[in-house]
Amino acid sequence: MTQDINTLLRPPHFAPMSAYLILSNIDSALAFYEKAFGFKIKEKVPNKSGQTIHAEMLYSDQVIMFGPEGACGSIFIMTFLELCTSIAITGIVFNLGKIASLAEFHQKSLQFLWIPDNTDQKIWLSWYYPPPIHLHIGDQWQLHIKTKTAQTRWLIAQNINSQGSVQMDFKNQLIQKNHWAYPINHIREIIYTHLKNTLGSNHSTLGFICALTIGVRNDITEIQWNDLRATGTNHLMAIAGLHIGFMALIIYSLFNFLWRRWSVLILLLPAQQAATLASLMAAIIYSALAGFSLPTERAVIMLTVFLITKLHRVKISVWGSYFLAIFIILAIHPLCLLTATFWLSFTAVGLLIYGNSNRIGRLTLWQHWTRAQWIMALGLTPLGFLFFQQAYFLISAGF
Repeated sequence: MTQDINTLLRPPHFAPMSAYLILSNIDSALAFYEKAFGFKIKEKVPNKSGQTIHAEMLYSDQVIMFGPEGACGSIFIMTFLELCTSIAITGIVFNLGKIASLAEFHQKSLQFLWIPDNTDQKIWLSWYYPPPIHLHIGDQWQLHIKTKTAQTRWLIAQNINSQGSVQMDFKNQLIQKNHWAYPINHIREIIYTHLKNTLGSNHSTLGFICALTIGVRNDITEIQWNDLRATGTNHLMAIAGLHIGFMALIIYSLFNFLWRRWSVLILLLPAQQAATLASLMAAIIYSALAGFSLPTERAVIMLTVFLITKLHRVKISVWGSYFLAIFIILAIHPLCLLTATFWLSFTAVGLLIYGNSNRIGRLTLWQHWTRAQWIMALGLTPLGFLFFQQAYFLISAGF
């Protein structure tokens, strides 16, 4: 794995591995190792060139074997100066871990989140050579993997430490099944399987239904993606604030209407409060079905702030709730600043608040909708060009 040496070597995450040290000055480098990281060199066996060594090192009562007979790995240290400042560690290791997400199908690979056992690491893996047809949530696999530090903004924002690929090896094998290790994603997998079996794998609407119910876009064809891109509606296939907001609005309206029909229920709890709680629960459940992705988490947090302040009649302006939601989201997920969806989401909400707070007289529903469309189109077009090189003309673009 390519990552900070202190992170990699921190017990108990530093498991036995092997490596070749390619150094410009072996003695100086190993002396630095002993002083900086507490290693004790038990044995040094240079090869004929004098540049590759075999050593047994002790770190926090754990033995790390460096040499060809251990698992495969490599530490490349080109100069002693680089060793003193930062060490890039690229590992090719065997390890046990569980599949923690639904596999995403790409042209030549399957991609999924893999969590090694007994660590808090998250690795985004790609399986290129013919992978198993069925990879299920919670399955424990022994895999021969090659990893490096996560380098894309999306992975970093998702708090995923590393990315890598599964290497072809006969030792790659399924150890055991434990589908309920990740219950939410397992339920999503059950729903996905049921939809595929009910509609059929080749049904033209399967991809859209799966995308809008559980956030799985594997079955959207390339032709359909091209049509979505051409119309500027490809963002609608990712469950986010627009979808969460519509779900909450529908449930709120439904509960508010039905609750008022029974006087007994009104005596127990006012219809407005019941509808608010029901809409919040619906938003959380829908977000869970989408796998609690960053956009859905962000939408739920924002909705929670607005609804709770309304429910408890907190004296705070709409703009106050808006900035409070931003503060809470950044406190929980500071790295979401790296994502385009964060800026689009909050810009869109801010534009809607601004548009509705600066109107003259009463507007009809159609006027409200038209006004919102123009405000969103004009306000989000610069961001659309900045992030995606296209303009947006739908209210949903900012979510």
